[in-house]
Amino acid sequence: MRRQDYHATLTLTLGLVASAATGYLREATLAFRLGAGRETDIYLIAVAVPEFFFIAVPVILGPAFIPLFAELRLRASEAVAWRFGLRVGRVLLVLLLAVTALIAVSAPIYLRWLA
Repeated sequence: MRRQDYHATLTLTLGLVASAATGYLREATLAFRLGAGRETDIYLIAVAVPEFFFIAVPVILGPAFIPLFAELRLRASEAVAWRFGLRVGRVLLVLLLAVTALIAVSAPIYLRWLA
């Protein structure tokens, strides 16, 4: 692996650690300010649905995307691999925007059902 790869891995790892720490602080603040009750339940459900997608998408796509990107980088070139990565990123952006819009429009229905 190249030095840049180690730097990128370290950056990603630090981001994940920061994310976990701020998530813990969010939950501790929520518990302190709201306690247990209907408002807390509604908030947690409203947060859980989009959070599922932000957790599931990298877990599902990471093992599929990373080997393809690395293979393209080794066999073709760095430029070809990045073009592929940007194309995948654009498609994911459009899909996530569509799913987000669908979730936002249907929120009144599923939040009542989940709560």
